[in-house]
Parts: sequence; C-alpha cells; structure tokens
Amino acid sequence: ITAVNVNWQCKWWPSQSPDLNPIEHLWAELKKHVRARRPTNLTRLHQLCQVEWAKIQPTYLWKAT
Repeated sequence: ITAVNVNWQCKWWPSQSPDLNPIEHLWAELKKHVRARRPTNLTRLHQLCQVEWAKIQPTYLWKAT
C-alpha cells in the first residue's frame, strides 16, 4: 500500500491543542494555583512554582488525557 493509493485527508489542528499535548492541562493547573497565590516578584514566583508543582499528584496527567 502506498500513500498514493490511500485517500487521506489532512485536518488542521492547532499545535497547542490539549488534545495533542496533554501536558497543557498540567501547565494550566500549575498556572491556576500559582496565580491564586499572587506572587509579587520573580523570586516569589519561582518559589510558588516549585511549591505548587510538588503538590500536583503524579496521577494528574493520566486524568488529563
């Protein structure tokens, strides 16, 4: 079978689509929790990212897919 013999249709799909990139769900979750804590400077932002990242359960990504 060759590509010439197959009737394939290409569909446009955005590169940031969560359907293709389940990690996007994880980033959204992290952003939500960090924004809720309202960091006031880069040092605090970095700290909050680490704290909130540590709180995300390893099974979260499996649920997001």
